[in-house]
Amino acid sequence: MMLATVVATAVALPVLVGWRASAGGRWMNASAVTQALAWGALLLARPVHDRLFSTLWIALLGASLVCIWHALDAWLPERPGRGALHAVALLTPLGYGLGFDSYAFRVGWSNFGLALLLGGVGLACAWPAQGVGRRWRGVVLASAAALAAVTLGRGILGAFFTELYPQLRTPHPLNLAGAMLQHIAMALITLSLLAAWHDEAGQALKRLASTDGLTGLLNRRACTEHSAEAFTMARRRQAPLAVLLLDLDHFKQINDTLGHEGGRHGAAAHGRAAAPVPAPDGPELPLGRRGVPGGAAAVRPGSRRGGGREVEGRLGARGASAAGHRAHLQQRAGAVAGRGRGPASAGAACRCSALCRQARRPQSALRERGQQKL
Repeated sequence: MMLATVVATAVALPVLVGWRASAGGRWMNASAVTQALAWGALLLARPVHDRLFSTLWIALLGASLVCIWHALDAWLPERPGRGALHAVALLTPLGYGLGFDSYAFRVGWSNFGLALLLGGVGLACAWPAQGVGRRWRGVVLASAAALAAVTLGRGILGAFFTELYPQLRTPHPLNLAGAMLQHIAMALITLSLLAAWHDEAGQALKRLASTDGLTGLLNRRACTEHSAEAFTMARRRQAPLAVLLLDLDHFKQINDTLGHEGGRHGAAAHGRAAAPVPAPDGPELPLGRRGVPGGAAAVRPGSRRGGGREVEGRLGARGASAAGHRAHLQQRAGAVAGRGRGPASAGAACRCSALCRQARRPQSALRERGQQKL
């Protein structure tokens, strides 16, 4: 039954997720496939070559756990223990094959190694990840920890109490519990990895829906939503609020001289240089595109008086440092500060539009004077 489930999972996951999925999805598929190959190797051990295929079984089981760890590392960056995990995955089948003639040694060695690999998977889930995927991480952690404990118990039983566990299929209560738990735990881990992949796909769709494809900045809808939230927060706290507008001078000339492809590259370079905006008195500000490719806006609640001007200066310094390969891309900016008063929802968006119009006045003055700088 377990083999049928494992093989079905190994076939279904690549079909459902595909091999062109994200790195985490591919590692998840690889884990399911190696798990099925491992149990296939165990079936071939006795009728074909016990030592060779039993060692291959242990190697593939370890490889499947390493694949799970790499999937977690793709979804939860900077997981600890990569080098140690690889070393254990290499040494476990090596020691098992070399010490195959001693049943006590090979059972103890292999189960201790697999328990360490399961511990590495559990550690990857337990390591802080800023609240990402707490539910599925908790399921993986609990499953890996329970399976690691039973695997370690079987290793101790086989290494030091061999008469109680003389062969793999001995009906010892711990061995029976381990076989059942392995079936349940691996199924739960697979479901949790699917949930993680689903979360990743959802986040990618959310980024696509809220990001301008040309500049990489927030699109108009997301910028409007952020502005409404910022005004609502400023109104609730009765705090100052700053609006910053940026514009590219002579953007049409870029299209005329370099073509639309050059214009797209210029707008993308402007987006990379401008976002996120460094705030002087708090976290960075998300910058959103409004209108033409060269136009962008940032709204920040809680800025102290003059904070918008300080952001202008920082952004101007950043633009100057990036001007080597796009000297003709000059930026203009206007900043205005207000206080969050008035209606909270639709009124907030109207209030933002009013401040944006007010912030455009210094832009127009700069344009009339021909000043192509922040």
